Amino acid sequence: MVLKNIVWQLTEKVVRLSLTVLVSALMARYLGPDGFGQYNFINAIISIALVVTSLGFNRILVRESTNCGNSNEHKTLVSTAFFLRMLASIIIFVALTLFYFHTERSHALIYLISLLSIVFVSFDVIDYHLQGQHIFKIATSCRIISFLTSSALRVYLVHTEAPIIYFYSTILIEYALAGVLLFAVAKTRYKNIANVKFNYFSIEKAKVLLKESWPEIFAGFGAIVFMKMDQIMLQYMMGPSSVGIYSAAARISEAWYFLPTAIVAATFPVFMRKMNNQGHTEAELMKDLGHIMTILIWLSISAGITIVLVGDYAINLLFGTEYSQSGLILKYHVWGGIFLCMGIVSGSWLVANKKLKLNLYRNLAGLVLNFLLNLLLIPKYGVVGAAIATVSGLALAFLFFDLIHKELRKMFYMKIKAFSPVQLFKAIQFFVSKK
Repeated sequence: MVLKNIVWQLTEKVVRLSLTVLVSALMARYLGPDGFGQYNFINAIISIALVVTSLGFNRILVRESTNCGNSNEHKTLVSTAFFLRMLASIIIFVALTLFYFHTERSHALIYLISLLSIVFVSFDVIDYHLQGQHIFKIATSCRIISFLTSSALRVYLVHTEAPIIYFYSTILIEYALAGVLLFAVAKTRYKNIANVKFNYFSIEKAKVLLKESWPEIFAGFGAIVFMKMDQIMLQYMMGPSSVGIYSAAARISEAWYFLPTAIVAATFPVFMRKMNNQGHTEAELMKDLGHIMTILIWLSISAGITIVLVGDYAINLLFGTEYSQSGLILKYHVWGGIFLCMGIVSGSWLVANKKLKLNLYRNLAGLVLNFLLNLLLIPKYGVVGAAIATVSGLALAFLFFDLIHKELRKMFYMKIKAFSPVQLFKAIQFFVSKK
């Protein structure tokens, strides 16, 4: 079951990886660093907005879904989460509309076309609910269809030399198509567990979800902000061209992140079921978690070494000489993947144990360090300084904060132990033995 779910997760991510880098390269060459930077800036804003509108529900929904005992509980959970997210999305969209019409009227319409995407991402609650039931195929298929459609449109727009505003509209098309397809399929195939109706909305359930999720909202916000802060601060400190050069490197260094996300998404429901089974001890659960951590850290190391060796060549081949500076950024930025993998795995453990405040604290620590380092390093080192700041923030949040906080200290030792080749061999045996 675990390997089957990982395969479904990887199917979408491999398709996305293969096309994202190629389509991004085409767009970067056509739009130039300035236009490509502006495009990635609005994508960064959308990423931050989506974390806020998610209300911190994502991993909580997966956990709660595994605990639902009948169809009414399923429907109440998914419907309550959906309408709460939809309300949050509308509020954030209106707030951003007012902000951009007040501060950047000349770009406001272009931005808002893309920002409307956040409303359609509310349908993702169906995906997370289905993940708790080990159902990955439907959401994966819907996202692949929407991604292929939007990618084809972007290639066509490059070919026809379309104005940049049309590229912004493809962001909306991708999110809207994925959301509508997922809603339609769930309504017909999984109406007993994932049917969304306002009649199933529960105020009591809403209170329970929001009471637990508020630290996760701020934690998620802190995490995405310090992942995207570099692009936002570069936009305002050095201009959109610097964002374009930085984004070219980030697109390559982050391209493989689909793998840890897929592995954790597929194993988290299994981990939750083990936690709910009284026959499993905490030591056994931590051992399983350590195996996942080990695999992801070694994948990060392998990805880092590979990208450092071929990064300059890949940048010149894909993006062209205009982005030659991106090669140096890439050699720094890629190592953030090690700490990000640590954060993904340990974050799931914190959700499972309902210790979301700790997730908040560590993300805020990384955010503050990243912000301060950006202020110090961007004026002196430019885009390279932004990359150093991001990696440093990730290291503090997802490794060294564990050493500082006594409740997380055992997680710190697990992360350090994961660098052992012996531990890697045991982790491989663990995954091979799973059916």
